[in-house]
Amino acid sequence: MMASSPDWLLLITLMINSIDFQLVTSLLQKAHLHWQAGQADQAEQHCQHVLAMWPGQPDALHLLALMAHAYGRLDQAIGFLKQAMMSPRIPATSVSDLAEMCRQKGNLSEAEFFARQAIAMAPDLLAAHSNLGIILQEAGKLEESLASLTKLQQLNPNSAQACNNLANTYLLLGKLEEALQHYQQALDIMPDYTECYSNAAIAHFRMGRIQQAFSLTMQAIELSPDFIPAYGNLIDFNLALSNIAAAHQALTMLEGFAPDHPLTQQSRSKLSNRY
Repeated sequence: MMASSPDWLLLITLMINSIDFQLVTSLLQKAHLHWQAGQADQAEQHCQHVLAMWPGQPDALHLLALMAHAYGRLDQAIGFLKQAMMSPRIPATSVSDLAEMCRQKGNLSEAEFFARQAIAMAPDLLAAHSNLGIILQEAGKLEESLASLTKLQQLNPNSAQACNNLANTYLLLGKLEEALQHYQQALDIMPDYTECYSNAAIAHFRMGRIQQAFSLTMQAIELSPDFIPAYGNLIDFNLALSNIAAAHQALTMLEGFAPDHPLTQQSRSKLSNRY
């Protein structure tokens, strides 16, 4: 027979009173220290000890999710965080991380829902605004993405990543001058920002500034010789200019260190279609 509401309240009160909060805090601290030291097994044991005392404890579930994610177990990581969502005291950072993991899984509608929830919980949480902006970008909701990433830049004006992400949305909208303005702002903050050089090259190329596009792409490669998107740029730019031999040369360089990468496979297909 189901207990009445007062009985349930009594059970919950008894459970809460039986928790040794000091021990929980100590175990969580030890779990984080073990994880930071690369000792995943010990970190997991401490988290499971916490959950045995306090089922659904959101901080333990969050750390288990981060560990699962680090080992490529995305579904398991999402499962831990969704379990943590049952707690009324889940921190906004956990909800934001759940949004990002759902984005990685390709569940953009769920990702957007959780990102917006994280922002509602903590309006100044930078990661949540960044996640939402990128999720909306990938979902093709570019004006909404622009609003979210503009808000992020206002909250964190010295973030090169925020400037770069905002520029990417301008690029997708075809607003190339605005994109370049924000790419340059990102590079002023972080002069060795490989991804930003590569992205800015695309904007220059679309504006017909061929020399600048190739120059920025080569800067990206010099900074990070294994940065795959820059080689993709070289291939695409040369194909657009019908420089087939140069495109093949760039593909050969890319195959040298990333033969099975999806971009490498796409580039092979593009070149084969030119014959």
